[in-house]
Amino acid sequence: MATAVLPYSAQHYNSLPSIADASSSLNSTEIDQLTTTIGQVFIKHKVQNLFGIILLHNHFPLDEDEVLVNIGSVAVPWKTTSLAKQFRDVRSSAWRFIEQGIAPYEFVYDVSSRPDVSGFQPFLTELRALLGHLGLMGKLGLCVLTSEDLNSNTQVEFTQGRANITLPFDIAPEGGPNRSIEAVWQFDVSPGLNIETFNETTPSPLVLKKCKVTCKYGPNTGHQGRHLTTKK
Repeated sequence: MATAVLPYSAQHYNSLPSIADASSSLNSTEIDQLTTTIGQVFIKHKVQNLFGIILLHNHFPLDEDEVLVNIGSVAVPWKTTSLAKQFRDVRSSAWRFIEQGIAPYEFVYDVSSRPDVSGFQPFLTELRALLGHLGLMGKLGLCVLTSEDLNSNTQVEFTQGRANITLPFDIAPEGGPNRSIEAVWQFDVSPGLNIETFNETTPSPLVLKKCKVTCKYGPNTGHQGRHLTTKK
């Protein structure tokens, strides 16, 4: 049965927990699944350079007629009532699985080509079933990876008001973070593993887990539970 790609709703974003609550809900056993059963699915379908796993969380509340769009180094809310031509190059960049299918909740403005998630049905169906079986469908989602994401130098991203701003890693905002939380993971084939002969009986470890985004925040500041992010 195909996994339906659902239309956007701000509720899909607003109902996500803060980064702090999302992290505290994920235990070590569930994190270990990333390098075994969850990573297997990405390697099996050869999508490890296209998609990653994201810890489901929000940054700040959105109005019902808003969508969070990343433009270069800044992510800000856009009104969904904007002219259609303004959304022509806005594409989904993060999704969550729900009972009815897969729902986009974050977007990116990008004139280049991005993978259409609806074209990966066998992968989506297997990943959704696995996350549901593991009780992780409400904790982990799917995000798109670009060549820039795969090869980028370290950056630091922080939330200021209702915007997420990305800076070079050596430029830290005042009152820097004192706690970090892994939030996005990319998978890769373990050394010596031939992806062409991969199957479910291949011995573990099957994949390497790479942290691509580390969210940081100060628990004793007014931004408790919101985040600064380090992309690796």
